[in-house]
Amino acid sequence: MTEKRFAEWCQNVRDGNPPGDVPPGLDASVQRKAEAVRVAFDDDGTEAAVRACDAFGLELRSADGTTAPENGLHLLTGLGDDATLADVGGALHAIAASVNGADKLSRALLREGILRELQARGIGAAATMADAALGGQTPGVGVGQGAPVFLETPAPWDEAVDGADMLDELAAVVRRFCVLPDGAADAIALWVVHTYCVDGADITPRLALTSPTKRCGKTTVLSVLGALVNRPLIASNATSAVIFRGIEAFKPTLLLDEADTFLAARDELRGVLNAGHSRTTGFVLRCDGDDHEPRLFGVFTPVAIAMIGALPDTLADRSLEVGMERKAKGVEVERWRVSHAEGLISTCRRCARWAADNHDTLRDADPVVPAALGDRCADNWRPLLAIADTAGGVWPARACCAASLLSGHPDDDSDGDRSVQLLADIRDTFEECAVERIASADLVDALVAMEERPYPEWTRGAPLTARGLARALSGFRIRPRRLRIPGATAGTRGYERGDFSKAWEQYAPPPAALATGEQAPHAPHVNGDGAQGDSGKRHGAQRVAHSEASGHPREHRDVAHVALPSHVVGEDGPADAAKLLAGLLPAGTELHREEVFARAREQGISVDALFRATEDAGVRVVGAVWTGRACDGP
Repeated sequence: MTEKRFAEWCQNVRDGNPPGDVPPGLDASVQRKAEAVRVAFDDDGTEAAVRACDAFGLELRSADGTTAPENGLHLLTGLGDDATLADVGGALHAIAASVNGADKLSRALLREGILRELQARGIGAAATMADAALGGQTPGVGVGQGAPVFLETPAPWDEAVDGADMLDELAAVVRRFCVLPDGAADAIALWVVHTYCVDGADITPRLALTSPTKRCGKTTVLSVLGALVNRPLIASNATSAVIFRGIEAFKPTLLLDEADTFLAARDELRGVLNAGHSRTTGFVLRCDGDDHEPRLFGVFTPVAIAMIGALPDTLADRSLEVGMERKAKGVEVERWRVSHAEGLISTCRRCARWAADNHDTLRDADPVVPAALGDRCADNWRPLLAIADTAGGVWPARACCAASLLSGHPDDDSDGDRSVQLLADIRDTFEECAVERIASADLVDALVAMEERPYPEWTRGAPLTARGLARALSGFRIRPRRLRIPGATAGTRGYERGDFSKAWEQYAPPPAALATGEQAPHAPHVNGDGAQGDSGKRHGAQRVAHSEASGHPREHRDVAHVALPSHVVGEDGPADAAKLLAGLLPAGTELHREEVFARAREQGISVDALFRATEDAGVRVVGAVWTGRACDGP
């Protein structure tokens, strides 16, 4: 009677109806089968549930009438070569429900057969899936057992894909749901494509979403990324062990949310994330198994991190950082819902196709990097700039713009390292005081007076001292000595400008304008009372021709330079002004990027908005790039 009720229940599923409540009064083995059908339906839909029902009707029996688990392998091997991951999952659900009461040897034989079949089908997480199926309960039915990880690479699009259109679509999706600073949507679009192209890259930059406090949209961005990137694996807490084993097993795009709650206190985890930045260093060595055999685990994989506060120094050095802020009043974007992910499947498939078609081109690419980026920062952006160059259209210009906006702050490159920041501030102190020698006490006083620097609370809340300064500089082989300093007592200890020359050149080179002796413009700092002031850091910014600054000259071409008018105000504010500005240019003309930045700053227009407006107007953006703070935009 039990089997009959179960058969009737399954027939209802075959008729296209969702599985209802499990019929009461079923014995334990039949109830497990019914639960497996429900799980198959919840995970993969009606077709998977029907396959599970059909599979239970095909169980083989041994001579004594009991289930022979090792023979249940036919449920998996009977699948065709075109079977999807959902088909495999349905077969494993059925196998899982059929092994109740089997002895250890039968389970071991079945596990080995499952492993061989899954590996032959090219499924990377074969061991995990086999263990989940044979663990005594079906995934999701047991309590406290967790659930297996299933990651699927999107099937490539059937036709060739235009790279520029693909990036336009990705950037539009990001802007649709997320409030971001200028340049961030383009950077995220490029990084999404990078997750599909990582096999052709030597560096995979971490995408860092940071904010000063909660409710700034970081989790929303991660959720959107989860629907766009290749093989997403989202985690809100993780140990180093699960991270390196998960990367080795699944080759995912790792999306870490709320990293501030677990990252700072776990040096080993930071080491794993740092190592995975480069293909060369992307391994960790661990002892594994009962015999503690040393083994290498690959950890080279794309990672996005969302956290409150500042990134750890070494991780910040390997990241493209997007500073998130709370949405301002009046700013509206569409709310992200899980159901939106289904509509983005075709977008993911186009990314997979474009990545496959351009793998060799990207692997050999050597894109020109904006001069505003330092060495490590240039490494981080190079794979994204290669994608933009290969995609073509306006994307090379947009990528350079995004790089300059988000990372083109050479005067800020040292902020993450206190000792390098110290060198830069000492250089500025010598410049501002116009001296060749300075006493240790005077230098310390000048540094401690910089309120936005760490010197007022250098050690456990106490200010920097002359002894602390000497200790910090000793790593650069710079030591105080007795000097003759005008106005100081004999034997005063201090520093000479020449003592720092080598360290400045290696670790804290001056801004290009200071190095060349040019007068560079700088955006004024506005104090809280609305007056223009100076923050204490007087670094300017300059325009640098892309070809000259990068050392990679591009083909010269005569361009009819077009200047945008300086004073245009639209009725609907900055966005309308951007359209008016672009609309004044004849289609087919070419515009210097410096004009875009200059006019955006003058009009209070988003640089992204003006770039998009010029693109829509058929105007091609060419020429020099801006470096330094001049790229900050309004």
